[in-house]
Amino acid sequence: MQSSGGVDLRDKLLESLNVELVKGGWIPQKCEVCSCLFYGTKKYKVCASEKCGEPTIEFDGEPNHFISIEELNKKIELFFNKSGYSIEKPLHMLHSKNKDLKVKNLEDSLFTMAGVQILDDFLFHEMSLENKKLKKIFIAQPSVRLLSISKVGSLPGFYTSFINVCSEHINPTLDEYLKDLFLWIKLIDELFGLQEIRLKVREKIVKWNDRKSPTVQIFFYYKGMELGDAGFHYEFPQKTRDSMVVSDIGFGLERLCICINKNKRHFDLLGPYLQSFMGDYTIIDRTRTLVLLIGSNILPSDTPHGTKVRSMIKDLFAADKGTFKWLELVPYFYAFWSGFTQLELSPLKIRDTLRSEIYRQNNRKLATDLKLNISNEELIRPTYEFVELYIHGKYGKVESLNKLDAAIKNMFL
Repeated sequence: MQSSGGVDLRDKLLESLNVELVKGGWIPQKCEVCSCLFYGTKKYKVCASEKCGEPTIEFDGEPNHFISIEELNKKIELFFNKSGYSIEKPLHMLHSKNKDLKVKNLEDSLFTMAGVQILDDFLFHEMSLENKKLKKIFIAQPSVRLLSISKVGSLPGFYTSFINVCSEHINPTLDEYLKDLFLWIKLIDELFGLQEIRLKVREKIVKWNDRKSPTVQIFFYYKGMELGDAGFHYEFPQKTRDSMVVSDIGFGLERLCICINKNKRHFDLLGPYLQSFMGDYTIIDRTRTLVLLIGSNILPSDTPHGTKVRSMIKDLFAADKGTFKWLELVPYFYAFWSGFTQLELSPLKIRDTLRSEIYRQNNRKLATDLKLNISNEELIRPTYEFVELYIHGKYGKVESLNKLDAAIKNMFL
């Protein structure tokens, strides 16, 4: 239950936010669809949410410049370092492998999905606030989210893996939170101006593992694309001490980069450029994510996280149609992710793991259709070799090659 102190803090935030934004030239407005409060530097009818009818961003013009994801991250990191934030290393991609975190029962999060998870020990294990290491930080966190996997390739800004750039602040005052927020507004203004930016204000009870946190969220939109949000958790519940205040502000680095570069093909930035030009979006996306996960020693298996890896490898093979185009992309994405985190497996090991799993999936499908009882060792043979051995009677008498042809066709469905 919210305390009167928390409600007072929320009310003061909304009042102060309005005063500061209006002072900066922002116009308070009401969305004609969802009735939410939002701000823009000019008049609009809707709040910029796609759900309210705002079309998703599409750039048609020739970009005037190009900044890479890595270059943009260095620029943002320097900006926050100069503003007094400590720069923290990202978490391991498998949430349960973050050995520095002593939190238990957080397995609902298979993968690390956001930079704010670095605060788990403060928020859930209730680490002493005297430990100031993570009091006010900036982090660029490689993240994996699979909820919107069906939108990848069709809508800009949706990828199974991305960099979540965040500023996190434990127990800030109201003035400190506003300072955090306006640092991001200043940064975005410097990156590509505020002419098309809209800020949507929403109140929500955020369910965060076993806690429910009343929150004011300020969403940043650019021409229909959600760039990120600034969360003010004004009463984060604690079991052994008073509730906490948390400033959690995070953006998708790739989305910021798209808007700066104004690329017509948003996969040009995820690259390589040639594969984007060819329209190999699923191949780019799944290979990019799989290099991050397998490189972090999260392998295909029957475990909850391992089955997600297997499912993405299946997607990769279906999009690749057996050409193994993804082979040439492994070193590219290995170099990219190595600029953000320390991968545990080599590019060759990642490649071999991917290839062996594709063989396993293909050969198992063939063996099922052909009614063969095959050992695991046989299943990870190259598929062409598996087929050749079948033809020559390695797995029993061949009744009809027509059955084999049908099984091979089914393998690509």
